[in-house]
Amino acid sequence: MPTTSCSSGGIRQLHDPAALQAQVARMIADPKSGALSENFAGQWLQLRNLNSIRPDPDKFPAWGPALREEMMSETRMFFDYILHENRPISDSSTAAIPFSTKVSPSITASPASPDRSSGGWT
Repeated sequence: MPTTSCSSGGIRQLHDPAALQAQVARMIADPKSGALSENFAGQWLQLRNLNSIRPDPDKFPAWGPALREEMMSETRMFFDYILHENRPISDSSTAAIPFSTKVSPSITASPASPDRSSGGWT
């Protein structure tokens, strides 16, 4: 059975920087880390509040359920990028990396966006 941070002696190993880094990398690589993006980013960035936002339709005619979902999805993709690429948290306010989906380019007029499926830019 693989050694994890909670196994016998595993807690003591976390005092070793290399062991700690290995455990962090293991946890981030786990598919369950998606819950971190969903829950932490949802609470920290208050993404859940988007469900209760009702902007003035005259000022924001494109606002609707599709755009709301796209905004939440883009934010989670960006948070995943910071997490999985081991980027500094300061990138959350300074990065010039747009994550556009099908609805948002018409709203944000982003010139380019990363194509996460191919790792390139569209």
